[in-house]
Amino acid sequence: MKERNINKQLLSGVEVHGREYSFGFVEEGPGVYPCSPRKNPMYKYRETVELGTTAMAPAAVRALIAEMTLRWPGASYSLLTRNCVHFCEELCAGLGCTDSVPPWVNAAAAGADGAARAASAAVAAGRELAKGAREWLQGVASAVAAGAVAVAPEANGNGSGTGAAKR
Repeated sequence: MKERNINKQLLSGVEVHGREYSFGFVEEGPGVYPCSPRKNPMYKYRETVELGTTAMAPAAVRALIAEMTLRWPGASYSLLTRNCVHFCEELCAGLGCTDSVPPWVNAAAAGADGAARAASAAVAAGRELAKGAREWLQGVASAVAAGAVAVAPEANGNGSGTGAAKR
């Protein structure tokens, strides 16, 4: 697997049978693309992480890449949840690699995705709380309107429900 550092983000590809394969965003068409190993013109090569070997013949690898190209359109790219590292993980699994992509390679995206999910969960919990409070207040208002609940006057000492509280 190859990694490149651009704006402190690692970009990855898998080298197999003399070709390097990666995945990236394009508005239309496949996001999977090949290049010469360590020669991707869009990125600066940083290092190789050995992930083992594959027993697949070149023709079988080409068939796997063709199948993955259909399932990985460029418009499906997501920096946090469907990026080049996710592609490399799936490709390595398909190749039967003996090792997997080290977690540190995708740590920034995984951490950011976890934070985004936590924030979304907090927003959803806040919405549910507000919905419950709104329903409770509507119930109280209905009970007051029906005369089932008396409203206590504001504590101001004169029982009128208006004015400032006495001290």
